Amino acid sequence: MSQKLFEVFLGTYNAAPWIEKVIHSLEAQDCEPFTVKIIDNNSEDQTIEIIENLFSQYSFKNSYTVIKNVRNIGPISSFLDQLDLFDSEWIVMIHQDDYYHPNHITKLVEGINHASESTSIAFTAMGRIDGQGIEQFSPPTLSSLLSETNRFENFLLSLQIFPINFPACALRKIELSKLTTSRHTTAFNDTELLLKMMCISDVKYIPEETIHYRVFEGNAASVTNTAANDKAVFIGLNELFHSREVEQLISQIDSESQAEKLVKSIKLAINIRISDELLKKLIRVTLAEKLNRLFNYKNRAISYFLMESLSD
Repeated sequence: MSQKLFEVFLGTYNAAPWIEKVIHSLEAQDCEPFTVKIIDNNSEDQTIEIIENLFSQYSFKNSYTVIKNVRNIGPISSFLDQLDLFDSEWIVMIHQDDYYHPNHITKLVEGINHASESTSIAFTAMGRIDGQGIEQFSPPTLSSLLSETNRFENFLLSLQIFPINFPACALRKIELSKLTTSRHTTAFNDTELLLKMMCISDVKYIPEETIHYRVFEGNAASVTNTAANDKAVFIGLNELFHSREVEQLISQIDSESQAEKLVKSIKLAINIRISDELLKKLIRVTLAEKLNRLFNYKNRAISYFLMESLSD
């Protein structure tokens, strides 16, 4: 096969404190050399200068290309807008401030090689560290509950508490290129993207910890306030359930019990992911109406969901 198995995507924005360590962790990977595409979102610090200084002073085994955006469009938009730059079968996602163990890519490749042709998401287990690199408590995840083939059950599970470690992912490009994607906020977009992929492809989980996610004051998880997150999730859920991928998945529901499980999962997801009570009520009505149109108002559980939502 002439096409490369994988390339690496490294998105950066104001990554000066971490970028050198991340590049060194890519150089320390215990596999054959690979291609890395660094796409910078118009950083306002010394990120680009640090990268250029590294490349001018040292020789590296991997091949690096740096692309500079003229403005910050968010990490997912930056990635999807440049998807044509990748000519490999899989794209390994690397975050600018996380620590990757030397066997991270090797384990991903092993998982990919043992996955079915219908698999488009592969990921490893993930720990946590703080800004100083000290290991932190990692909350339990639901990764081990994912099925490699039951897309409906995976979707229901992932609506609520997302079990896929996005910083530890490899994604199949051909399925990424098929997605109907929207660019509405900088939060929730990664979850929305993976949920859509889960509707049309299978998942491979490698239960070995090969990455430590860095939690510190200033990273994406800590700077998104509650109101902004609520807005992002509200828009994201609306876009998700109006997408071709989700319509394709839920159109295959053929029993009342499946419809009931879908409604239950949606209710739980809204309560878990959104704090604002008004937004909760609005998104319940929006999603209930959408589902009823898909089922021509003939499914009992979904019709009841709409009546219940309207009564709120």
